[in-house]
Amino acid sequence: STVVVFAESMDEDSLDDSMTHVVAHEFFHIVTPLSLHSEDIHYFDYNNPTFSKHLWMYEGVTEYFATLFQVNQGLDETADFYKKIMEKINYSKQYDDAMSFTIMSENVLRDPYKDQYINVYQKGALIGMCIDILMRSESNGQRGILSLMKELTNKYGTNKPFEDDKIIDEIVAMTYPSLGTFLNDHVIGDIPIKYNEFFEKVGLELGETKVETNYIVMNGGPIVSGDQATGTIFFTELVLENSFWKEQGVQPNDVIKSIDGEDMIMANANSILQKVFNWKAGQEVEVKLDRNGEEIVIKTTTTKNYTQGIGIVEKAEATEAQKSIRAAWLRG
Repeated sequence: STVVVFAESMDEDSLDDSMTHVVAHEFFHIVTPLSLHSEDIHYFDYNNPTFSKHLWMYEGVTEYFATLFQVNQGLDETADFYKKIMEKINYSKQYDDAMSFTIMSENVLRDPYKDQYINVYQKGALIGMCIDILMRSESNGQRGILSLMKELTNKYGTNKPFEDDKIIDEIVAMTYPSLGTFLNDHVIGDIPIKYNEFFEKVGLELGETKVETNYIVMNGGPIVSGDQATGTIFFTELVLENSFWKEQGVQPNDVIKSIDGEDMIMANANSILQKVFNWKAGQEVEVKLDRNGEEIVIKTTTTKNYTQGIGIVEKAEATEAQKSIRAAWLRG
């Protein structure tokens, strides 16, 4: 058999969400690097370019602001924010988690660093989150990374760049020794971040939980496969871990004959599965299966779909102080 691979397509709601995030990200570039940047950027030499060590700030903090902004302003529910942060943790693990971010940034056009660039939007954003939580914790919720960026912008600004090698010492001097430990260990240094240590400060943890998932893709891979010899598409064992299909009684090796009136064959599988990928809860669907020669018809309304996985969860025993810092972090 062969795994069926199909491209993701975007429905209108997904496109709206994506556009909101992109616009927010680009808007927050007003903070950095437009208003706060190093000499490498301010005096950029196109003939003999040098690169700043601080992509964690320029792209990572900007990406973090774009994500936090949406929960802070009520565009996202808290659970949506946790989901996005968890996705960044998972995606960041696809890159070298034991690589100095400052060394990678300074050498971003060279091997082996250039292949790690996309991690500035994943782990870079998580670095911003950890700084934010540290500052909220140290200040009893009164200061965060946005206030730090404002203070740095007031000191420097559009026409006054900072010195690349001195900015981290200045950040520590303006904030708390704990930021120095964090930045030296996880940004200058190459020690992987233990995110639970930071979530603990706001009464959260990484734990086994029910996580929302897709109707055809779970944990980055499809729950169907294909048999080239027979030209059929069938559900794999993973279907039993998918709440929607499990509730419908679907079994591993059930062959998909049609979906919403379209006959499923190898030639059109990608097109049909793209539509399933975009299903939303509350949608009327009809699926016909072949189970050892018996036709099974599923005619139902889609519900929210879950699987078991690791997610960010609120600790039942969280203290009032932790909850207060969490509220300042997310809504302050």
